[in-house]
Amino acid sequence: MLLNRLLLTFVLLLPSFAMAESNDIVVNRLKVGQRSGGGYQVDAQVNYNLNKNIKMALSHGIKVRLNFDVTLGRYRSLWWNSTRHLSRLSYQVKYHALSKRYILVKIDGDKETRHWNFSSLPVLLRQAGRIAKHHLPEMGSSIRDGSHFLFFKATAHVETLRLPLRLQTYLKNGKYYQESEGVVWPLG
Repeated sequence: MLLNRLLLTFVLLLPSFAMAESNDIVVNRLKVGQRSGGGYQVDAQVNYNLNKNIKMALSHGIKVRLNFDVTLGRYRSLWWNSTRHLSRLSYQVKYHALSKRYILVKIDGDKETRHWNFSSLPVLLRQAGRIAKHHLPEMGSSIRDGSHFLFFKATAHVETLRLPLRLQTYLKNGKYYQESEGVVWPLG
């Protein structure tokens, strides 16, 4: 009887242990709202749980890129859905070995716009995942017809790998590349 209870407790707790060691990127608390002047803005929290290979590459001085992409899509009945890339929030993560500090750099296009210093990687990843009032580009009034949606995806990848190694990592279990499940937000 006692052995059955212990076995049942173990079986019930097993999924929670597996979830605790998850190396996934998850988009949480997503909210899309309209701005007062028109257009949309996004608030979200992205949990970047990097795998051990990306963390090891970072600790060896290789830069890591964190991206949050927003795509506008339109449902179609006869063909594939049409999509158009709207915006990207992009961060670069570096590790400075002498000071033992992690550096987060916000990237706009090809320019570095903001720098933050952190003493630990989890705090840096929490800051990078905090998306508040991200303004989306103007999409026009025709998107409110019920057939349009927004698609959100977050990714993390090692930045400095050369093309042959980058292709190999995409094909072999994605050791240096991670992405979240896509999240769809209907418009209309």
